[in-house]
Amino acid sequence: MYVEKVNLNKGINYSQNKAAAAPAANYESGIQTSLYKTKGMNVYFGSLVKGADLIENQCIDILRAARDGVKRRFAENDIEDILVNLKPVKNPKEKPEILQQVLALDGEFSGVVPDRKMFKNLVGLISEKPEHVRYAILQFAENELQNSTKPMETFMKLPYRVQNDLTKLLVTIDDVNNDFLFKNDNARASAVDALYDTFRVALYAHDDMADVEKIFRGSYKRKNLELLKSDYAYYDRFDGYKSDDAKRLVLDVVDEITGYFEKNI
Repeated sequence: MYVEKVNLNKGINYSQNKAAAAPAANYESGIQTSLYKTKGMNVYFGSLVKGADLIENQCIDILRAARDGVKRRFAENDIEDILVNLKPVKNPKEKPEILQQVLALDGEFSGVVPDRKMFKNLVGLISEKPEHVRYAILQFAENELQNSTKPMETFMKLPYRVQNDLTKLLVTIDDVNNDFLFKNDNARASAVDALYDTFRVALYAHDDMADVEKIFRGSYKRKNLELLKSDYAYYDRFDGYKSDDAKRLVLDVVDEITGYFEKNI
């Protein structure tokens, strides 16, 4: 069988009822070689992804329009994976909205664009969550893009139950991420950024404990509890709150993170 035409963007169309013209032969030392052995040549056998309905087709259009420079950001197999990750969404009309929310992380605030793996994982992570939970996760993802060399990697590899428990902490952080609690936007941003660092003490502990020898785990836990206590003292001294009630709300978040650490680590 001859390949009539190779189109790297749209795949290959075959015709079994019509004789195809032979392509120009490839030669090595005068010997004809197979197209499939030619280095640097990618031959795609799949066709373009098609949605099951109008909403999925809208999602496909959104993903095909996404660019990394002048190149398409998502290949057809990436798009197919993302559609699968969107399956748990209860209200199909929210699927395009979810994609737009994750695409909004593309450097608008962080200056960093999530890679395809992170993008697909994020879509899968938030697809079954209500809107306020999705937003809390994406706010943390944005902070991870700014501050982590491997954003969201530790969170994504944790068991589903642990992810859900940690997500509850992210929601409590997002609940205090409001201008009315702080004197100005800089104070709010500083406090929330610090809260994410406090949250990472609990997050990374799940990963660290797997590598810490059993005899040293007690020492590891005591050390990090001391760190959480020092964090509490920092928030207690912080002078950016608008009121004592606002301060109490933030300290309650730190107490919740500390309680989670004591119970689960």
